[in-house]
Amino acid sequence: KFGIDIKRANSVFQKVLDLDMLVPNGLMVHLGSQITDINAYYIVLDNLIHLSREAQKIGFDINEIDLGGGLGIPYFDEKDWDQIKRKIKNTRNENYSWANEFIGYEYNSELNDLEWIGEELSIEYTPDIFIQKLLNENFSENKTFREKLEEIGFPRFVIEPGRSIVGNAGVTIAKICHVSKTPRGENIIHVDIGVNSHTFGTAVPEQLHKIEIANYIEEGEHFETFVAGNLCFTGDLLCRIKNKLIRKPLRGDYLLFYDTGAYSDFFSSNANSFPRTAKAVVSKDGSHRLMVRREKMSEIFNREVEWDLDNRKD
Repeated sequence: KFGIDIKRANSVFQKVLDLDMLVPNGLMVHLGSQITDINAYYIVLDNLIHLSREAQKIGFDINEIDLGGGLGIPYFDEKDWDQIKRKIKNTRNENYSWANEFIGYEYNSELNDLEWIGEELSIEYTPDIFIQKLLNENFSENKTFREKLEEIGFPRFVIEPGRSIVGNAGVTIAKICHVSKTPRGENIIHVDIGVNSHTFGTAVPEQLHKIEIANYIEEGEHFETFVAGNLCFTGDLLCRIKNKLIRKPLRGDYLLFYDTGAYSDFFSSNANSFPRTAKAVVSKDGSHRLMVRREKMSEIFNREVEWDLDNRKD
């Protein structure tokens, strides 16, 4: 979707130099999203340094190298994530995922087994440590990226951490409307928001979030449950695996969905003509203010144009 094939880079450099309307400035890449392996960035950085040298040979100035974004956030710690993947793989025995789907897995005929192909939702680095490691650790020719930048004139280095900065700064709060069971006898909670309210199924395709009861009273018998939204279609599930809560929730309790601070407002929609939710900012001292008000029902239909059926043209 983005950019050009890296194999065409040299020919593109030459074409750009032949165009008076374009001023060459630098190189930028787009790796993807929710990347948890730092080695992926090392490989790309090595390629960018090589391309920079090739570009400079023909007079293409490299003033900036932009590594883009894609750094993931830890939706779960490594121990929990390993356990979740194991349970999903064994869901036919444990009824752990919705409809016993092998979420994130694909059958590998060569291995005669399920192979994980989904996103990794655990990462050991915070953004600051990640950037330090990128700049200061040896990764190629026993040199650091900082040293390699110096060799090509020390262009400006840009990184766009995105989700890794704001993802865990936000939570989504939903009110429990109903606690029931599926026809198979599995616990299921229905809440007053749907997948249209946030990034469920978009930023985290497997729809896996850490969930807790917000209004803590006292711990009881742990309660494993699926969580469904309030939209009228079967895919409206806010989490496709069972969540273990500290007790059986009651109607009127609130659930916290963690790590929903990124990709929030612009991914929300008016599916089923539901108004979009409000957003509030809470400071460290406990003070808070409304940032985005709740949408009014009347606003959902504001864009619709009146149509006179009696005077319509065929």
